[in-house]
Amino acid sequence: MEEQILSETLRIGDKLPYIRTIQKIYNASLNTARQTFLELESKSLIESRPKAGYYVSKTSQRKLALPSISKPNSSEKDNTLEGLTHKVFDTPRKKDIRQFSLGVSDESLLPIAKLNKGVIRAMRNLDGSGTAFEPARSINLRRNNAKWSLELEGKLTEDDILTTLGTMNAIFYCLNAVKNLEIP
Repeated sequence: MEEQILSETLRIGDKLPYIRTIQKIYNASLNTARQTFLELESKSLIESRPKAGYYVSKTSQRKLALPSISKPNSSEKDNTLEGLTHKVFDTPRKKDIRQFSLGVSDESLLPIAKLNKGVIRAMRNLDGSGTAFEPARSINLRRNNAKWSLELEGKLTEDDILTTLGTMNAIFYCLNAVKNLEIP
């Protein structure tokens, strides 16, 4: 199927056979057929549409061009402190300049559909569909942090970790801890 999509035998918008049909054609297990579709979807060659099946995606035929070399225009006003500040903070909004230092991939390189599905699935599993505010002292968060920590040979427990609602809350707890110390 991948070769057919890349050679444009299967064109953008073409409906693919159902997973069970692929299973029967290739005499494969259902899990293997599903894995095939997931692999094609992760390569952004196909996309699933709820209650409609799988289709060849719009991004399947994209050809990425080589990046061009930027030619920044410099003027006398850019050499002022204010001009340089504006130049630095306005650059991320420019679509014609790639910001390698930010460590952010271009949207066209990401499997956006798969990411969206994952976010939606995760949100559905949260209390209040993600609108509820979890308390800072969540035992589940602390337990998971302790579980995945590699520090101290994994000997951390949820009682060794304090979570906060943000920086100001963390500073508040730190100052309270210092305030309550006895200084000899």
